[in-house]
Amino acid sequence: MKILFFGASSEIAISICKGSNIEIYGISRKKVKNTYIRYIIVKNYSNIEIIKKLKKENLKFDHIFFFNGEYSPSLLSNFNKSDFNKILDTNFSLIINSTINLIKHNFLKENGSVCFVSSVAGLVPEVGNAYYSLSKNLLNFGMKILSKEFKRKNFRFNCLSLGFIKTEFSRQILNFYTAKQRKLILNQQKNKFITNLNLLKKFKYICSKKKLNSKIIKLHY
Repeated sequence: MKILFFGASSEIAISICKGSNIEIYGISRKKVKNTYIRYIIVKNYSNIEIIKKLKKENLKFDHIFFFNGEYSPSLLSNFNKSDFNKILDTNFSLIINSTINLIKHNFLKENGSVCFVSSVAGLVPEVGNAYYSLSKNLLNFGMKILSKEFKRKNFRFNCLSLGFIKTEFSRQILNFYTAKQRKLILNQQKNKFITNLNLLKKFKYICSKKKLNSKIIKLHY
């Protein structure tokens, strides 16, 4: 089994790789000191460069996971088109465009699957998360549309909706809130962070279920 991690410098991607014992390749814009992933460095995620490097390695994948994500605090009542588009480009447009590019050039095996790493923020609206929540909600919905559009080709699409994990990314998000707001958010998660073990279990579950399609798999605490 071969798996591709897109946005593979993510702390979440690296955490999964440490215990997976699966052959994992990673596309990243920057070099990372990590022996668990075979990194393919692609500046600015250029589609042309991605095609060239994957063809050179003669690679096809059973599963493709997307970990790309960007966060900044935002209020919809203070809507700024430029700021919104920046978040949307990373959290949705880049992912969808790269997915189509990989499928179009036959890097996904027959009956292969694509999984977008989403967030509880895409399901639960919170004040201060407007752009991030909207982009993740759109990613969830986009997954369902793609699962219908590619049904005849037997490609499957799912989302892994995550709560808080002890990563620098999650800490940055929590730091945007007041102490009272952080306490409320963590209480909603039963004051628990997702463990690496549970994350790995969900990853293996997604890879093992050959009929899993058009699902939002929740791992919120």
